[in-house]
Amino acid sequence: MTESGQVERAARRAIARAKDRGDTKVTPDDLLVGALSEVSRFGVAWIGERAVDVRALGGNGRSESDDGASAPAYASATVELFERAAAVARDDGASSMGLVHLLAAFTDVECGLMETLRREHGFSDVEWRAELARGVVGSPPRVAGTHGDGAGGGSGRSNGGPEILSVDDAADYLGVHSQTVRNYIRSGKLPAYRLAGERYIRVLRKDLLALLERVQTDVSEENEEKT
Repeated sequence: MTESGQVERAARRAIARAKDRGDTKVTPDDLLVGALSEVSRFGVAWIGERAVDVRALGGNGRSESDDGASAPAYASATVELFERAAAVARDDGASSMGLVHLLAAFTDVECGLMETLRREHGFSDVEWRAELARGVVGSPPRVAGTHGDGAGGGSGRSNGGPEILSVDDAADYLGVHSQTVRNYIRSGKLPAYRLAGERYIRVLRKDLLALLERVQTDVSEENEEKT
């Protein structure tokens, strides 16, 4: 499904939620639940390593309501969120609005459920944007040893592997201790980055691959290693 198709489905879920409440307006809360429902599985959406129970937020998993009642209208605050999402998409250089842009539009929004997520799961607006930038909102955290990354390149993600890694994930990727990665960073051997306002260090997968050196061997050396 296309990204714009996901936005449409999220909107229909939001409308269904408002209709279930008997409300005549689709609120920002409805839209947030609709968007999280669209990326959830078994009623759970992930924000990085934080599991969000979408069902507890009122997500019922339906994409639309079929009771024949007239559809509620979008509240003015909800319309503003769509406008913000469109602006985010333009700034991102995207040809159309995707679900990630819609979720990013909730940054700094003080609607009830967004405040609940911040409070109960302990993340800041910067962390929210960071997880969206990493492409891991809605995706369960990776289990060590199941990266599936090859050495080949690719845009965004390669075989499901994120391009931006934490120090621990970088260490897991290389099969070394996290302190080894930190030593690489301190020595300047490995570039490191921070998102504005965030204290956690991130590294790029391509920079990790650049650390690898091909081992030159001849037949005699290979035989020695086998003995």
